[in-house]
Amino acid sequence: MIKYVDEASIYMDQKGIIIPFEEGEHLVESNKCHCIDWYLDPFCPFCVRFDTREKDELLDLLSKTNSIVHFHFVTFLNERTSNHYSEKASAYMLAVGSVRQDLFLSYMHGVMNQGFHPTMKLNRTEKDFENLFYDLNGTKEQWDTIDSIKDEFALQANSLTNIFFSDVKLANKSPLDGEAFVPFVFVDDGDIAFNVHEIDTFDAFLKDQLHS
Repeated sequence: MIKYVDEASIYMDQKGIIIPFEEGEHLVESNKCHCIDWYLDPFCPFCVRFDTREKDELLDLLSKTNSIVHFHFVTFLNERTSNHYSEKASAYMLAVGSVRQDLFLSYMHGVMNQGFHPTMKLNRTEKDFENLFYDLNGTKEQWDTIDSIKDEFALQANSLTNIFFSDVKLANKSPLDGEAFVPFVFVDDGDIAFNVHEIDTFDAFLKDQLHS
């Protein structure tokens, strides 16, 4: 299972399927495709809005630009929730990607939307995450495996959060004077990340970064 995840990150191909981590690294290092690095916190409202905005166009975009996505899950908003939601949601999404590579994208979209996003009056429990998996035709046996490995991925996401906020290289990519934020998206290890405050310019940003 661990072969698909490393340091709370996971690679997705142009068909929306999770690929082995080493395969993703090889594709990037050999310049066989573009790579979109995408840092997110599941509790972040901007991350939810960004995923909702891009989900209908994402696979078409990856196909047209010969790109894959490297998702990185962080949990810096964890303490603003009553049940460590950022950690919980990150762990479940990574675990789903490890067990059902074909369901990861649909599961992520199911979590990263306003209808599922927790509020002051609505906490999301483990059962909610489990039922979402069943809604996508996942099985009880698969969920038991997901539940057994999720804790390791929660630890990874918390660890990556510390790295994210102390990484000078990432800070230098920030368009906001070195400020770290999510969603934090850049292409091919480029010099500048997308400015989340200009969400409607994302297509233009990609076009510029991909030189298409």
